[in-house]
Amino acid sequence: MTDPSKPAMSTTMLGFGGPIVSQLALGTMTFGVKSDEATAHRQLDLFTAAGDTFLKSADGYGAGELERIVGRWIEKSGGHNDLMVATKSRFAPLAGSSGASRRGLMIAAERSRARLGVDTIGLYSVHGWHEDAPVEDALEALGDLVAKGVIHHVNWSNVTA
Repeated sequence: MTDPSKPAMSTTMLGFGGPIVSQLALGTMTFGVKSDEATAHRQLDLFTAAGDTFLKSADGYGAGELERIVGRWIEKSGGHNDLMVATKSRFAPLAGSSGASRRGLMIAAERSRARLGVDTIGLYSVHGWHEDAPVEDALEALGDLVAKGVIHHVNWSNVTA
């Protein structure tokens, strides 16, 4: 049931049978770097007040601080049930791991989930190819993260055909 207090928004489906999200997504790359927390929270308030629901983040931007800022806003605003919270990893690999390795993805997803303060990450992306990590290992890790309930949907961004 739609909430009559929220404006109608344009939506789109990601991929085939993927999540339905607002056509506008709020990228949070500058939170904690160029936008302080109060400014970031105001942007999130305005974005969601307009009826939009798709938030994008990444573990490598601001050394994870942007995910913490979004997580504190989610907690302060009373939850995220109406939101599609997306994050990605690869450019901030763990010591001793390549960014798209099984170990790297498994630990990075759990850390992102904790910083965001969510039970499940709505959309989790691998942020580009990594020559040192076999794609099969990454795909298996992503499947395992879905099976464990850490993430709902997967994506691979910044790749060529």
